[in-house]
Amino acid sequence: MPRPRSAAPLLVSLAVLALGAGCNRCPSPPLAAAEPNAGRPATAAPVSITQTAPPQAPVQILNHDLACELDPARHWLTATATVEWEGVAASHDRLVFDLRPNLKITSLKAGDSGELTYGRDRGGAVTVRLPRPLAAGEKTTMNVAYAGEINGPRGGANKQRVWDYVGPEGTYVRFEAGWYPQLTGDSTTADISIKVPAGWSAVSSGKLVSSDGGVWHWRTDIPAMGLSFAAAKYVVTDGRAGSIPL
Repeated sequence: MPRPRSAAPLLVSLAVLALGAGCNRCPSPPLAAAEPNAGRPATAAPVSITQTAPPQAPVQILNHDLACELDPARHWLTATATVEWEGVAASHDRLVFDLRPNLKITSLKAGDSGELTYGRDRGGAVTVRLPRPLAAGEKTTMNVAYAGEINGPRGGANKQRVWDYVGPEGTYVRFEAGWYPQLTGDSTTADISIKVPAGWSAVSSGKLVSSDGGVWHWRTDIPAMGLSFAAAKYVVTDGRAGSIPL
């Protein structure tokens, strides 16, 4: 599906976020409450999440509301995600999404229900059993809290290149790293709030809504594929390209 064009601010600092990474499809896991990959150390190659969504998925994601906090000294991301889903096929009693394998889930709920049973495979795919089937056209909200390290790995001749990194020198995390719950090829609206240390700025998809108290809030009202972000002690300069703010 081609991505719609938007008049939202063009962000030069995010130009490199179009870089992609290969993924492998993995089968859906058996349901279990265990977290077999919690605390998994960073590997020596770029981390890519699995592809779990078939071409005609029984459900789709409509909107992401993501709130995260960066702890650069620990290379740590703490986040909560409120995800709006809609059934697009016959009644379906499971949600399947991808999340970076070493991000440990601390809470997972849907709608007004309590904690839900879920399973994870080694690629990070999460399978959630709903308390009741989701019918075609019906919507539900899933709330996920999670945290973990995003630290490299480093590459290049002098180890100066970094894939998906939260650190004191600055932060750059691609959507391919699986830092939020997602389906392969999903196209959604989104609110992204990023809390950063004093003196830092955070840049993500869409239009800047606010930057109060060290929390940078970005909003994209036109469905977009792939949500990435960067953060550091940037020097911020404003300008315009015709009617488009830069």
